[in-house]
Amino acid sequence: MSIWDRMNKITQGNLPDTVETPELKPGDIIKGIITNLVQTTPQKDGGYGFISSPTLPFERIFFHWSGLRQDTLRFPLLKRRMNVEFQVQHDNFNGYRAIKIKVVE
Repeated sequence: MSIWDRMNKITQGNLPDTVETPELKPGDIIKGIITNLVQTTPQKDGGYGFISSPTLPFERIFFHWSGLRQDTLRFPLLKRRMNVEFQVQHDNFNGYRAIKIKVVE
């Protein structure tokens, strides 16, 4: 029995055909968690990463260090699993892009 057959048996075939995602407009503010960081400069003060959010459960939301809201917040201070708040911007290349990112407690 394949893994897909087992999953189908566990869920009893009740998986939805589509998953609805909320309509997001540019500028909407949502919360998420930093999942990936890639530092691209030798000084380790720049790079990019990805954020996951329960608002967009099947999306990896791209961000660039230039989208950070605080000037003092750069990559040495950013860590994986940090809670952040950001604005959503539609990006033709990556789907969604996070801008005006700030760390929240």
